Amino acid sequence: MDCWHGRKKFLFWTDNWLGELWLDLLQVAPHFHDSFDGTVADVILNGRWNIPQEVLNVPQVAARMGTVVLPNYHLSDLLVWSQSSDGKLSAKNALSFLRPIDAILPWADIIWMSCIPPSHSFLVPNAR
Repeated sequence: MDCWHGRKKFLFWTDNWLGELWLDLLQVAPHFHDSFDGTVADVILNGRWNIPQEVLNVPQVAARMGTVVLPNYHLSDLLVWSQSSDGKLSAKNALSFLRPIDAILPWADIIWMSCIPPSHSFLVPNAR
């Protein structure tokens, strides 16, 4: 479950505070996105969600909202790196995000060709 804090700064409809944009979950066309405003704090009343039932009837929305817990006390804002298991951004996590492990190139196939002897392969341009 996600413990939700920092709700005053995040836009309810157009920020990715739920793992996916609300407007995408509700399948609202992108050209209408600018007409939706309001913060997460605007839909919290007395420590509980105050979201119209019609919106909560959408299965994807109901499933996501069931994982969000509102704290009963003030917590400071916290940035979470969603690509890591502990939520902290490290140089290793950033590098893994920018250059995924599966992006390994077959260097041997690029550098060496069967028609060029290995001793000359770095000197002859590869014209593939």
